[in-house]
Amino acid sequence: MGGVRYPGWYRVPAAVPVKELIRTAGGLLEGATDAGIKLRRENREGYRETRVGTGKVVLHPNDILIVPSPDVYQKKVDSGDLLFINVPGRAEGKDQYLQEKIYKLNQFEVDNNGYVYIPDVGHIYVKDLTTAQIKDAIAKKLPKYLARDTKMDVSIIEKRQFVQVLGHVANPGIYLVREGSNVQAALNLAGGAVDGAVMSDARILRKRGEATERIDINLYQFTVTGDPRLLTPLHENDILFVPISPNFGNVKRTLMPWTPPPEKLEKDVKSKVRIFGAVNNPGTYEPKEDMNLVDLMISAGGETDNADLSKIQIIREGKIDEIFNLQLFFNKESDEPLPKIKNGDTVYVKFRELTIFEPEEEKVFYVVGEVRSPDQYKLADNMTVFQAISLAGGFTEWADTEHITIVRLVNGKQENFRYSFENGIAGRVPEWNIYVQPGDTIYVP
Repeated sequence: MGGVRYPGWYRVPAAVPVKELIRTAGGLLEGATDAGIKLRRENREGYRETRVGTGKVVLHPNDILIVPSPDVYQKKVDSGDLLFINVPGRAEGKDQYLQEKIYKLNQFEVDNNGYVYIPDVGHIYVKDLTTAQIKDAIAKKLPKYLARDTKMDVSIIEKRQFVQVLGHVANPGIYLVREGSNVQAALNLAGGAVDGAVMSDARILRKRGEATERIDINLYQFTVTGDPRLLTPLHENDILFVPISPNFGNVKRTLMPWTPPPEKLEKDVKSKVRIFGAVNNPGTYEPKEDMNLVDLMISAGGETDNADLSKIQIIREGKIDEIFNLQLFFNKESDEPLPKIKNGDTVYVKFRELTIFEPEEEKVFYVVGEVRSPDQYKLADNMTVFQAISLAGGFTEWADTEHITIVRLVNGKQENFRYSFENGIAGRVPEWNIYVQPGDTIYVP
C-alpha cells in the first residue's frame, strides 16, 4: 500500500526482494522513493512496523508493505481515463466577436492510443500528461482570444484502464474497468464465466518488458471463502483468461447454457464416463445401470474404420486398469466377459497403426506462433502434434508449451482443441497424443 500504482493484495514468494514487490504492484508513483519503506506484521500485541531496505525480505502471510506516498503527486492521464474538459467555443455569425462566449461542457474518454477527440479542436495526445499540460496542449490549438479564457478547465473524472477478458466467458473482449479493479469486476463486465469454465485455473497474462508473466487466480476458492485478497488487482492491458474443462471433450462447443446446473458441474463430471480415440462420437456420457464396454461403444456411435479393437484401454483412477481385446470377443474367439464400466472411468480406443505415406499436395497442415520454422507442411499419416512441432523446428524460447491450440474445421465449423506438450511427451495421458488432420492449424502462443 502507499506510493505504488496498484496497491492491493498479491500472492508472492516467501522470500523476495522489496524492489520486486514494488514492481509487482506497478512500480512507484512519480515523486515516491524506496526510502523509508516499512513492513507491518501482526503479532499478539497487535501490529509491529519495522523499516526494510530494498534487498530480499522474508515474508509472513498477511504482511503489509507500506511505501511512503510522495509529498506532491499530480496524476497523469492514461488510456481509458475519463476526462472533464471545458473548452471555450466561438459563437457563429458576423457578430461572433461581440456575442457571449459559448462553452462546450463535455466528458471525454482517452482511447487506447492515448488520444482524445474534441470537436472543433481535433485530436489531442494526452497520455502521460498532467491536466495542466493537457490544458496547455488544447490552448495551442485555439485562437488566441479563446486560449486566454480563464474558464477553460481540464480534470480527471475517473482513472480507468483497458483489460482483455478471454476464454470461456459469455462475452470475451476488451473492457474498461476502474483503475485498480480486481479480477471479479472484469469478469462481470464480460458476462461472467460459462458452464464448464475451470474457475480454479483462471490466470492473468501480464507483459513485463519482452516477457509475459502468468499469474494464477483461484476464482473458485474466492467464491467459497469470500476472501478478497484472492482477487489480484488488474494492471493496464492485462489479459484475464478463463479456461474450459477438458472433461467436456467434444460435448460442449458453444457458449450456450448447459443442461445441468452450474453448482453440480464438478460432481456431475466425476459421475460420468468418458470415451475417446477411434470412435465416431468421443466425449462424456451418462453411465447406465450395468453398463459394459459394448454399451459405451454404442453410446459413442461405434468405432471408426481405423479403430484397433484389440487393445482397448480402460483407465480408472488415473491408471490403465485393463486392456481388453474386443476383436476376439466379436469373433467369438474368447470367453472373457465384457468389462463393466464404472462411474468416472475413461475408455481409450486406439487407432490402427498405419504406414507412413507421401501425402497428396492438398493434404497439408500449418504450424504458427512461437516455433522456429512456422509454415505449411505436408501431412503424413498418423502424424501426432509432437511430430508436427518437431517438423517445424521445435519451440522458440518464448513459447508457452502448456497452452497450445489446435484449430480444426469440423462439419464447416471451427473447433479449438487445447494441447499440453509436457503431458504429450510424458505419455501419462493417452488422449494428449492427438493425430493431426488435413487443414489443421497448430498455434503455439
